[in-house]
Amino acid sequence: MDRQASDDANDRRVITHLELLRVIRSEGDDFNLDPGEADGLIREIVERSRLLIRLEGKNDTYGFRHLTLQEYLVALELRADWHGLLRRYSRHPEVWHEVVRLWCGLSSDDSTPLLRRIYELGSGDGRLLTLRCLAEATRVDSAFAGEVIGHYVSALESNAKLSEPTIRALGALGSSGGPRGDRLMNHLLWMASRDPSAVSRNFMARRQMFRVLAATGRADAVDTLISLTPTESAARTELRSMGELAIPALARAARDGSRWAINHIGRIGTPAAAEALVPLLDTPESTCVPAAWWLAALLNSDDVLTTLNKGKEVIPGDRIDWITEPFHRETSPRLRSIISRTAWLIRENLDKGVPDTLPPLSPLIVLPLHVELQPKVEARLFTIDSELKELARKIAAEDPALPSLPHITVIAADVYRLIDNIGTAAQAGAIESGTVRQAERLIGEVLRRAFGESPDRSAVDRYERLLSTLDFPVKSGLVASLAMRVCRRDDWEQLARPTPKPLLLGVLTRTVWSCIGLALAISGGIQLINTIRGVDAWGPSWLAITVVIALVIAVISFPIALAMVPESIESDTAYFFFGISAIVGAPVLIGNGFAATQAFLRVYIGTSSWMLIIGVLIFAVWLLFAYVGRLERFENPFRSLLHKYAPHLLPA
Repeated sequence: MDRQASDDANDRRVITHLELLRVIRSEGDDFNLDPGEADGLIREIVERSRLLIRLEGKNDTYGFRHLTLQEYLVALELRADWHGLLRRYSRHPEVWHEVVRLWCGLSSDDSTPLLRRIYELGSGDGRLLTLRCLAEATRVDSAFAGEVIGHYVSALESNAKLSEPTIRALGALGSSGGPRGDRLMNHLLWMASRDPSAVSRNFMARRQMFRVLAATGRADAVDTLISLTPTESAARTELRSMGELAIPALARAARDGSRWAINHIGRIGTPAAAEALVPLLDTPESTCVPAAWWLAALLNSDDVLTTLNKGKEVIPGDRIDWITEPFHRETSPRLRSIISRTAWLIRENLDKGVPDTLPPLSPLIVLPLHVELQPKVEARLFTIDSELKELARKIAAEDPALPSLPHITVIAADVYRLIDNIGTAAQAGAIESGTVRQAERLIGEVLRRAFGESPDRSAVDRYERLLSTLDFPVKSGLVASLAMRVCRRDDWEQLARPTPKPLLLGVLTRTVWSCIGLALAISGGIQLINTIRGVDAWGPSWLAITVVIALVIAVISFPIALAMVPESIESDTAYFFFGISAIVGAPVLIGNGFAATQAFLRVYIGTSSWMLIIGVLIFAVWLLFAYVGRLERFENPFRSLLHKYAPHLLPA
């Protein structure tokens, strides 16, 4: 939050003209008030009751003078008794501080006697209160007001360090308008216009003067700070602290080619700042490139996306239009052109125009560019050497948020899984900073092995620079997705479409395993019954009886568990009986099934029956692995990545 917004939150409650009209009109019927009289009522509140004041330079914004109703009522009661208020303030200044401010705004009498007595008490808090009251008092002797203002201006010029409340109070006085505010403002502008070499630009006085100017929030303060920014960095800093108030002036400076102005707009980071950057995309390279970098970062914000998603105006210039294909239904032509134009500028200028302290870029820009810039992957499932194994084990062992690696062998899939777990833990804020640094090194080693000895080293460097712009969790997830397969352009283009399934292979896999399970269950059940009867027994009859009882309990308890309230005692009990019964009965049932099936087949094909059974099982296992592998290959890695790390960016 910028300083001006913070000051408003501390010093007064703020409401815009439109919000005030809306409140008055919504309540007007209860007070027999015609909606057309709302503007007149606002003028009455501002000019007569002075419950609200118009804030200077705030585009029809009003501030409430009082923070609590109790303080307001006390000030109202003492409106004609400044002596009584002074006595109470003298005893408990901290309690009556706000009441004094309210009294000065409410009383139509001259506030000078009260404020002079408080000022002459000599305390720093009393003098500061007097300064604050000058911004709100209805009547104050101009000579006394000049004395107070002169005291603080002298302090400002003498290189004395002013407190933050004093800076805010001077800013509030300057923003209040009227003779008192204008008097202070004129002196501040005069101080700013002096030759910096004559007063040494490093003096605290000059820096504090810039802070007071910024705290006023006035348009002439913005213009003055803008004029000083080419030579004085302190003016730039305070200009940025003004937040959105400074955006119009910064935008003008940016259009004139000032790169620092573009950086300041980007650091403000609001939707209005993003709007100010958009026109710069169609300017010379010196301004369009830094504007594109900042827009690529600001597109992480839902508020920015919503603000830019309006209108049919298309941003001119080269673009990468396929990037916005998944979002065609839900985005305007303007937003699509902004994203695709920004992506083109980033791709062409990965090594140029990158601002300092740039936040992570939006996956909307980086993920599709990853497809275009990723070098050829030579060894996705590379061999793990001792160096990489030791690094992976060290990371997993040192951070309790991460699962440990296998103790005997470590393969590439284990390293990818570790990187993915690190990204997930970082997204949840459960990872240590030291682990992040080690993980960055691990990611670099993985990419080096995956790309092999690429003949185009510059392409690898460009790709690594692109990855470095991503937020760490997203970067980790993107590298970990190599365990599945290399991302393709059609993965991004089909982001909004349902993931296709290998239907025929799925039906075949389910059919084969269902037939095997059904055959083993039927033949095993028949064999158990025969064992109990003593016909072609396979094992002792007591075991067969025990297994049959266990299977009956499992068959009965499972539907009962499903019918119970989830996670209740009854449900947990039913699941317990089902689990115990299945553990006891299933292995024996399957064993009997194999024995009975082998005996049945032996009648027809002799000793080759076991070979047939083993062959069928090998085929079924191969089919299952093929189906799971096909599912992974069909899965859209970009969809999985966004679902885990940036679900708000997924197309509807």
